[in-house]
Amino acid sequence: MTWPGSQRPPAALGLVVDGPSLHVAELGLSMAETKPSAALTLPLNPEGGTAWREALASLPGRNRRCVVGLPAEWFMTVASVVPELSEEDRQSFLTLEAEKGFPCDPSELRINRSEVVVDGVRYVTQLGLRTEQVQQLEERLRAAGLRPASMTLTLAALDDPPPAGQLEDGRLLVVQSARTVSTLFTVAGELLQVRALDGSLAEPDALARELRITLEDLPPPLRSRLGSVRILGPLTEARAMVEKLRHLASFSALRIEAHDQEPSAQAGLLVRRWLGSGSRLPEFLPPRPSRWKQWLHRYNARRVGMVGAAAAAGLLLLAGTLAWQEYRSWSLRSEWEAMKPEVEVLNGVQDRIREFRPWHDTSFSTLSTLKLVTDVFPDTGSVTAKSIEIKGHSSVTITGSTRENAALLSALDRLRQRPEVTNLKIEQIRGKSPAQFTFSFQLTRVPSS
Repeated sequence: MTWPGSQRPPAALGLVVDGPSLHVAELGLSMAETKPSAALTLPLNPEGGTAWREALASLPGRNRRCVVGLPAEWFMTVASVVPELSEEDRQSFLTLEAEKGFPCDPSELRINRSEVVVDGVRYVTQLGLRTEQVQQLEERLRAAGLRPASMTLTLAALDDPPPAGQLEDGRLLVVQSARTVSTLFTVAGELLQVRALDGSLAEPDALARELRITLEDLPPPLRSRLGSVRILGPLTEARAMVEKLRHLASFSALRIEAHDQEPSAQAGLLVRRWLGSGSRLPEFLPPRPSRWKQWLHRYNARRVGMVGAAAAAGLLLLAGTLAWQEYRSWSLRSEWEAMKPEVEVLNGVQDRIREFRPWHDTSFSTLSTLKLVTDVFPDTGSVTAKSIEIKGHSSVTITGSTRENAALLSALDRLRQRPEVTNLKIEQIRGKSPAQFTFSFQLTRVPSS
């Protein structure tokens, strides 16, 4: 939605979806203070429209225009390296990437793209949000008497624009929310990676491991641009996380900052960023015509006159067009009868492609998992696997025997150091020589060959 003269309205409500809650803050540009004039937290439930209306009536302002911040776990991303192509071919390429990368039909999504060129290579990230989620939330907001003016990613509003001397640097934003820790990676102010991680700032070891995996998934040219890390959350936990990261080799050379921020404060930051001039936030609210355009469409006399003239001209040409249409219909029917057999064959091939596409996987995940286990087991045969159970390409359970406990522990240490392995657990060790063992672990992605 655009505003006359590119000016934002003087005030708005900020709404941030955070797990089971909806944080609300009221802020206006005319206020001298930077804090919201009022704030409250509402439960996020399907029947929330009426309850929200009653709660919002307690706010001092009467403004019902709102800006909505959505959590990272609602979004899906597809990252691509785009070759040098014409603009038309580039759009076609990105459309194909979206069809392959998103878990659903791209027509069901609201998609926002961001791109950056690093060392002559163009990187494009497509951020997708289900249209159904947007529509359901919009209906509940309108039931509460609110008028959504924007729907955006909350993380994008929390990421301050880079300083003048760091415009090309990569920045990693880590934010504690109600249920998850969310991360946002940007280069030159362009959003390139969004993730929602299971965990909390209160668990620095587990979170540090997830952050390392997050960085490893970035292409090396982008990863090398990373210059700073900002951690937002409870100050004590954020500072503890900073100290943890400073002792890791992959973070030791970076600028790492901790800032105190409660999830309830994000709504005020969101509306302040949106009201500010020059803000560039990804937009996911479906476009709607303004009331002015609707009025023009309904009452514009010139347009009504043009429609009347076109109708009169149509009546005069009707006799000639009927004959021409009949001829064209006969011609097209003849062409269709000629090509119909080939079309039916092609439709059959396309149906088969759609049927078997979900089973076409070139990553060889099962063989890659077996190779991972083989690489960490010793070549001497002192540790032997009797059975390997793989569930859902991610949960692996191994049962076997060992003549040397030290060899088994060494193999487990090598397995634990692999970045794609998490949650390694020793289920059972019994006996002495040979000892029977069972352990399990999780794969966060297909092991690299």
